[in-house]
Amino acid sequence: MVLSKVLSGSIGCLTSGIDDEHNEKRKHLCLWWIGYWEFDIRIWLIEVEERTMSVRVETIADLETFVGNQLGTTSWRELPFDQIVDFANATGDQQWIHVDAERIEKESPFGAPIAHGYLTLSLVAGLFFEVLDLSGMAMVINYGCNKVRFPNPLKANQRFRLVLALASLRPVGDWCEAIMHATIEIEGEKKPACFAEVVYRLLPRSEAGDTST
Repeated sequence: MVLSKVLSGSIGCLTSGIDDEHNEKRKHLCLWWIGYWEFDIRIWLIEVEERTMSVRVETIADLETFVGNQLGTTSWRELPFDQIVDFANATGDQQWIHVDAERIEKESPFGAPIAHGYLTLSLVAGLFFEVLDLSGMAMVINYGCNKVRFPNPLKANQRFRLVLALASLRPVGDWCEAIMHATIEIEGEKKPACFAEVVYRLLPRSEAGDTST
């Protein structure tokens, strides 16, 4: 690792002018110190890589720089069983694979309650704003989806996150239409719970005549 070479380059300075016996002991101490801090820095770099920050969008030009690239990733969060039950009650979809814990334990091939596909898709809407800070826009509208797939069931108490990428932008009157690839990943699993090509329309403040901040 480049880091080791940079740090080990300082050993000569630390051990110069010292007799051979003490010099060897000093070198061992320095190498231990380098190994310790290199490990610590590696851990820190991993944490930084996993850290998420929202992309602040003041103008459409800010978004244009991300076309064809990933916008960001949310933090991991857990899906409680109660949320699945609440969705079932709200939609009327009470299929046993979602809500009947006793039957699920005996019969379900999934081994646990699973989220409705549309519940998994709906998670995109809230997580979307963890990736993008669109306070520079006067209005943001969810315009629908072009494609949606559920390759892998999201189970109760599993952790998930959203990965968002910007596929394209195009003007639609005073608005801008953004097509984004939204992926709901499941922690520890290769297949995502949901992949969707989602469509949003953004109205810049200037076009809405809104000069507020």
